[in-house]
Amino acid sequence: MQDKIGTVLDYSSDSFTLQEIFNIDLLKYHDSVRDVCDVAREEFKIETALSVIRAKWDLLEVVVDEHKKGMYKVKKSDEVFTTLEDHMAVLSS
Repeated sequence: MQDKIGTVLDYSSDSFTLQEIFNIDLLKYHDSVRDVCDVAREEFKIETALSVIRAKWDLLEVVVDEHKKGMYKVKKSDEVFTTLEDHMAVLSS
């Protein structure tokens, strides 16, 4: 955002106040601020979805049985495939 408004802001400084925001007249950059906020919101949604997906797969038990010598198949594959399809849909939207 600093690149878009052409000002360096030290957010960690004790002197960083709301008055600094008013001093740079942030309202004149409202389109740029909105764009940055929209991107940040989408990134947050993706990160949240990935956390939920990761937690589900951490708990999902995948059981395999030997099918033929040296070959295995997934038991209870319906749950695995349903979860996979659901998560693929979430990530593609």
